[in-house]
Amino acid sequence: MAVILLLWIGEAMQTIRRLYVYIMLAVSLAMAAFGVVSLLELGINEIWTVLSGEDLMDIGPNDVRQRLSFALPFVAIAVPIWFLHWRIANRSGPSDDERQSWVRATYFAVAVALPLMVLLTASMFIIRRIVEAIIGIDGDVVTSDLPSTLAMSAVAGAIWAAHARFQRRDADAVALSGPSSWIPRLYAYAAAALGATILLMGLVWGLETITRWLLDVPAERAGEVWWHVPTVDALSSAVVGAAIWGLHWRFISRLVVRDAAERAARIRLVYLSVLLMAGVLASIWFFAGGFEEIGRQVLDVRSAPGMSESIRLSFVSMMMGLPFVGLWLLHRFYVRDDGQFAVRAVRLENYAAGLVAVLVAAGSAAALTGQLFDDLLGGERSSGFRVDDFRAEVAWYGSLLLVAAAVWIYEWQQVQRRVSVFQEDEQQSVVRRTYLYIVLASGLVALIVSAAFILYRLMERLLGVSVEQAEFISQLSYPLGFVAIGAVVVSYNGVLLLRDLRAEPEAEVLEPAKMTTVMLRLTVPGDADVERILGDVRDQLPDGVTIEPMVDAAGGAVQPRLEFRTSQPVEAD
Repeated sequence: MAVILLLWIGEAMQTIRRLYVYIMLAVSLAMAAFGVVSLLELGINEIWTVLSGEDLMDIGPNDVRQRLSFALPFVAIAVPIWFLHWRIANRSGPSDDERQSWVRATYFAVAVALPLMVLLTASMFIIRRIVEAIIGIDGDVVTSDLPSTLAMSAVAGAIWAAHARFQRRDADAVALSGPSSWIPRLYAYAAAALGATILLMGLVWGLETITRWLLDVPAERAGEVWWHVPTVDALSSAVVGAAIWGLHWRFISRLVVRDAAERAARIRLVYLSVLLMAGVLASIWFFAGGFEEIGRQVLDVRSAPGMSESIRLSFVSMMMGLPFVGLWLLHRFYVRDDGQFAVRAVRLENYAAGLVAVLVAAGSAAALTGQLFDDLLGGERSSGFRVDDFRAEVAWYGSLLLVAAAVWIYEWQQVQRRVSVFQEDEQQSVVRRTYLYIVLASGLVALIVSAAFILYRLMERLLGVSVEQAEFISQLSYPLGFVAIGAVVVSYNGVLLLRDLRAEPEAEVLEPAKMTTVMLRLTVPGDADVERILGDVRDQLPDGVTIEPMVDAAGGAVQPRLEFRTSQPVEAD
């Protein structure tokens, strides 16, 4: 016990030491970065002033001296402190225990994540200014913010590159495990997801601008050329997003090649599933927006003068959804490119896409059903001055239902085909069970909350709360729609879940272990090694049968005996 306590104390002290070292590294690094950025900012401004004669920051000699007196102490104090603690952390070369430390891994993750955010913001600013100068918005890329932006980019880039190299060196030196393995991978997947999101938004804005220009559907932007702002946003987001996503996805791809287990790692499958589901959701949203434009014309709630204009607007919306269709298909390929886990991967893709589609379809169907109740029962939402809003909602929710239902039917057909061939494996899969429980829980929550709201409104009515009949009907119409669709969702998926549970193989039932003790006499020569003989006998005994010396009440050895234990399975009725 004392040894265990000493080991625990020693490990705790080591963790405390690491916490101190890496916290000091982080603090001193932040202080040094602040000081170096200030010095670089002044240096860039002075160089520009000498070369062009223009003072970008518009500061005098006294301001320069004041800034120097403020920045230099940060550098002079923080840099030596950082190098001192870095030597402590890597004294005589970092040991394997040091490289496996979660504290060290956390420090590296923070030291690359925060500079990445600075690089992202600064890079987008610089690219925006360059594009604005090229297309003639301001006519000049040089602004007072340029020195500080360039300085932050340089310092953040140096910190990011250095710490990414330090972490990669640790990974090459020893097989990382535990937090030291998943923390840097979590950063890589999160950064790749961030980059992919920024890239997609740039592509969406770019496709919208190009499609509007080709179809002559300009956006309404008073006082400016309509395509200037979306062009700047599209190019800056696309360039920065592609750089961040490409850099980190390259690291992830190399990791998959180097370690085959990474292909089926949970963190990778979660990343792929989340982006796949995001692609499905955004694709449904933009394509539904395209159908909405046509639905508005049909229902006489026009957002465009005529059908031809609505078709062009519809095409613009659908073109904006293409990048997300690409995101869906690309990550569907990555999920399915899973080697020996191909069946699980296809199942994961079907249920992930189907989950998004069924939730959107159910919510849209509930809203439409509520509007139908409102119209049939004479609610205020579908009459009077609100009729245009009612029709616009019908067009939107109807479009959502149309697209989401089409996606769900396609994915569910794939599932049903697999069930018909591999029924037992499919019904017992964790992915299918998770899908059913999520859909069932969502339906039950919608059903319970809506029913409670209906009961609340009915109690108000019974207790004499004064509400006009049309308003009362409108208050109940949406909850009634959610109750109706929630009941359908719960019934259908509940039946599937119960069927799957009944199909599970029954657990093997074992009867309680029976013990039979047989008294035997072992006769051996006087000089025989009894323990060795007993050991040889034990080696020949079948499973479940043991032989032990007998002891009396005082604990002394008596005549040995054989002890047999048997346990056979009992067939279930």
